[in-house]
Amino acid sequence: MGTNSDRSSGRDGEDGALYATASANGTYTMPTARQRGGFRYLTVFLDTSGWVELTGVSLHFTAAPGKANPADYANYFSSSDDLLNRIWYAGAYTVQLNTIASNQGRAWPPPASEWDNGATVGVGDSVLVDGAKRDRTVWPGDLGIAVPTQYAYSNDLTSTRNALTTMYNVQSAEGEIPWSGPPFNLTGSDTYHTWTLLGTATYYTYTADRTWLDSQWADYKRGMAFITNKIDGNNLLNVTRTQDWARAGQGGENISANALLYAALKGGATLATVEGDSALAASWTAKAAVIKTAANSRLWDASKGMYKDNPTSGLYPQDGNSLAVWYGLTDSTAKSRSIVTQLGTRWGIYGPTTPEWGGNVSPFAGGMELNARFTANDDYGALAQIRRTWGHMLNSDIGTKSTFWEGIKADGGLAYGGSFMSLAHGWSTAPTSTLTFDVLGTAPESATGAYRFVPH
Repeated sequence: MGTNSDRSSGRDGEDGALYATASANGTYTMPTARQRGGFRYLTVFLDTSGWVELTGVSLHFTAAPGKANPADYANYFSSSDDLLNRIWYAGAYTVQLNTIASNQGRAWPPPASEWDNGATVGVGDSVLVDGAKRDRTVWPGDLGIAVPTQYAYSNDLTSTRNALTTMYNVQSAEGEIPWSGPPFNLTGSDTYHTWTLLGTATYYTYTADRTWLDSQWADYKRGMAFITNKIDGNNLLNVTRTQDWARAGQGGENISANALLYAALKGGATLATVEGDSALAASWTAKAAVIKTAANSRLWDASKGMYKDNPTSGLYPQDGNSLAVWYGLTDSTAKSRSIVTQLGTRWGIYGPTTPEWGGNVSPFAGGMELNARFTANDDYGALAQIRRTWGHMLNSDIGTKSTFWEGIKADGGLAYGGSFMSLAHGWSTAPTSTLTFDVLGTAPESATGAYRFVPH
């Protein structure tokens, strides 16, 4: 804390501060574009001599726009474990803070001084973005965790739909969906392209929103063609657009990318059936099957009991192995159990470490591992992971005690560049959906209204 504030604008250096003349009996209202999403404190200082008496401070809650009572969650989670209960609500609150007015995103390029949260970053009245402080922008990979959280706590998926529509609106003529939404519109990520496709199927499963699916179907098919055209002679996706979530080693016949494409093709086959295109559904189902066979043939290392990052790699990543279990790319129960067992050997005091991210603790990749553990019926391991990783973030004196961080250093500290880091990041909220979907055990099986009830 101090007169230079934080680093949320995106340029080098601190954001600085706002200055105003304090008139007698006057008031000051923060300009909308200068509001600081997710901040839990206010620093007021004088840069002249004299004194000012403050007689009142009030706050307008800008997250979840249009919601009359922000505390009125549609759903809830209550168990005999108070820590798990608090973690569920912290994940919900994090994603609530990440649900912003579409015209209150972070401007890019950043201003020369101060900060600007007055950029249009999506369609509609609200949009689900990556973080409350930064980037306040749609990032499709983050949606892979944040959308299930939003569904589990609120059942309000309007901002999810708007985020997905935003990504299709900036799709290239060739079919590539950007790595991030406006105003960045960064390109170059085969994985984030695929996360948008996968998010489309997830959204439809939760909503059965046929009108929206019809409106996006042509773009969806172009996006699927773009990525499936990269399936090589070995029947694996060959990643050439290597941007990802900050992991190292992306590229080639990558396990995480192929697990994502496998899940997207399975979801796409369901959507094609809804759209009445049985031939396309059969084609995508067949592509998914050959990817599964090829991945288990070329990427599985029986001596390690895990998948390699790619056929020539010595890296056995947390994200790819976890996604393979979560999305069913493994071809046996024994492989799924082996993976979660091997992942468990990497735990430190703050939970699973991430070799593809320098041995730090990624709540994003960790959320993939958490889903993998429940999928493999390692319930005790999953609950231990929740308590260790998310319990640390929730109870640490360097956090907010109510939201989840973008990343954790191996020593338990804040990753992602100190004051630049987001402490309310939707990709870090996996326990909210898993506690509902797996521990409580109720989740949608399909968009036809079928639910499973399988308590763990």
